[in-house]
Amino acid sequence: MLSEIDRRFSDKNKKKQKKTMKGIDALTPKSENFLDENMIREFADEYSSLINVDYLSAEIANLHQLLQRKKEADSEDFPVKSFAVAVLYTSTA
Repeated sequence: MLSEIDRRFSDKNKKKQKKTMKGIDALTPKSENFLDENMIREFADEYSSLINVDYLSAEIANLHQLLQRKKEADSEDFPVKSFAVAVLYTSTA
């Protein structure tokens, strides 16, 4: 049991958990850190074996443009709710 506690609360895991929480925050539309590229990149780097981060900057820039157009159009039914899923999906493609 002590080894499990040490594993869960080791400095390495704390750093990973912090990056994960910051990444989730950066993918939350109501957050002041929404679309913070550095936070998203650190989060994505933790899962680099599962996703491709080569085009992350371009994807974030495209999303900024998409959200700006949404704001200008003021469309109620514009699909922004599943942003995190969309970014992660396009990064794996």
